[in-house]
Amino acid sequence: MCSSFLTSSVITEFRHNYSRTDYFISRLVQVIIKMDNGAAAEPAEILEVTERLSKYGNAETTSELYDFGKLLLEEGVDRAHWLDAKAGVIAGFSGTIVALLLSMFPMWKAALEVVPSTFRVLVFAGIICLLLASISSFLSLMVQKFEWVDEDKVWLAPEYLDFPDLLRRYYLIAMYRATVSHDRKNRQKANWLSVAQWLLLTGAGLLAITLLAITWSAVLRL
Repeated sequence: MCSSFLTSSVITEFRHNYSRTDYFISRLVQVIIKMDNGAAAEPAEILEVTERLSKYGNAETTSELYDFGKLLLEEGVDRAHWLDAKAGVIAGFSGTIVALLLSMFPMWKAALEVVPSTFRVLVFAGIICLLLASISSFLSLMVQKFEWVDEDKVWLAPEYLDFPDLLRRYYLIAMYRATVSHDRKNRQKANWLSVAQWLLLTGAGLLAITLLAITWSAVLRL
């Protein structure tokens, strides 16, 4: 009963003040800044975006911004999935090479006896690089906490239900926060993935050099 009364008073207050720009800004920022379930934009950034959303009057502008914002958010989600898939491939590839080397250790040990000891160091360094590549890939996969649209605070905001254009502007700020959150987390994923790629290439290169040296030594003995 008390909750219903409070909601009704908020709606009445909004109906009385919704045409005021400063009221529009304060109501948006007051609720949106409290949404802190992920690494999103700073309050100053949100305030700037909110002010921009309050300075135009054409509802078609809101529709254009909404469509483009939805596109950016979907792109961020798809990119996160693509980065996760690529990280899984690199982790699996690196792990497979290490497992193959360990299973063929007796053969490698015999082959390394006919080449200088430097190449044994290269094999060890190559295996370490491949292990680190797997670890970096898993760290990329572990970046999973994204901010999303809060159902209780955003989707069914009672004070905006009778004002479709303002409701979409309200959604736009939530979409902006979610997009920023995905962009930042995707950059973290991409950084770990870039490290994993370089480690994989380095490890594979070191092993390839050793393999060539072993092959060349076997040819000379013919």
